Order: sequence, then C-alpha cells, then structure tokens
Amino acid sequence: MTSILRDLYAASRVEVDWQVTSPQSRNCVRMAFLALLCIETALHHGGRITIAEEAGHWSLQAEADKIAIDPELWALLTQPGPDRPLQPAQVQFALLPILAEAQGKEITLDNSDTALTLSY
Repeated sequence: MTSILRDLYAASRVEVDWQVTSPQSRNCVRMAFLALLCIETALHHGGRITIAEEAGHWSLQAEADKIAIDPELWALLTQPGPDRPLQPAQVQFALLPILAEAQGKEITLDNSDTALTLSY
C-alpha cells in the first residue's frame, strides 16, 4: 500500500502515512481508501494523514493548518438519510457508509480547525 500511496501523492500537498503492517482484506483496504478520499476533501491547502489499524478498528487522522469540512456532506458518513445529489468527486461520502454498514462498523468523526479523525 505504501508504494501505491507514495505514487498517488508524490506531487501533492497531502502526505499520507500508512501505518498498517498486517495483511488486510480487500474490503478493509477499500474502506480505508474511501475514507482517505473523504478526508482529502477537507485539506484544501494540504496536510498530513495517518492511517492506522488495531484489532479491526481503523483510524484516519488528518492534521493541517486549516481543516475545512462541509457539515452537510460529512453528515452523510454518520447519518445516512435521504438521497442527496452528489458531485462525482463526492461519491465516497455515499459509498463509505454503505460498506461500513455491510461490515458491521460505525463511522465516527471528530474534528477541529486543524485536526480531523475518521474512525470505524
């Protein structure tokens, strides 16, 4: 995964630190990448994202000078509800809760002006 992430973010202002060392299922990695795409939307000026897993619990932590989230869009992760029209660049906000529910996981969010944590 680290080589894929290194290639994807080589010319980006976003730095990704994949700290997962044990083999993971395709669904776990898929969820992590969708969560990563969600977090990336909040890092307009770049930042650092750390991805960790322990005993099946995943945590993606972002740090940046400024975290900017769209509350209505991010609410889709924790409170799926009526269909909301999404732009193609936002589909991860609809897909991640579907995969999380299928895996029996609950998504939680914690954010401030300079930090954001997405866990499941």
